[in-house]
Amino acid sequence: ESAVKGRKLLNANALSKAIQEEVYDGGQTAPVVYFANTSFLEQVATFSSIDILVAPHGAQNIGVGFMPKCGGLIELFSQGIHFPNYFGSLTHDSGIEYMQYYVSDSTFQVDREEKGHSFKRGLYRNDICPKPQDIILGLQKMIRIWSRCCHEYQSG
Repeated sequence: ESAVKGRKLLNANALSKAIQEEVYDGGQTAPVVYFANTSFLEQVATFSSIDILVAPHGAQNIGVGFMPKCGGLIELFSQGIHFPNYFGSLTHDSGIEYMQYYVSDSTFQVDREEKGHSFKRGLYRNDICPKPQDIILGLQKMIRIWSRCCHEYQSG
């Protein structure tokens, strides 16, 4: 379980199960990984073995630079927090595809420049519970991009 006090993916296990059943037809696993209490080398090893990562916005995503060529990051933002393309340049420079989802029932309305630090800190603690079907649609698109990239990479 994650030791993080906010931005937890509340339905991580249900999301993993839905991905396994609907995307992989039960043939592959979609592991749930937590980096709390893991060494840097363990984190690097984990990232280097992941083709497509679905993760909440956070510092752990810095590891995308260790992902295999053609990999992808689907970054999830909780209500009140949205930094478009925050990891976009890192993913681009690493040859990784990037997609983002704002997980909320409302549209994004917080101007992070006008709100105080304590207000923003509170928003950073918002947990995330995306609808599995929304993530599955994005993941299916990401898999098509990954497949094309791998084919081109191996052909070229």
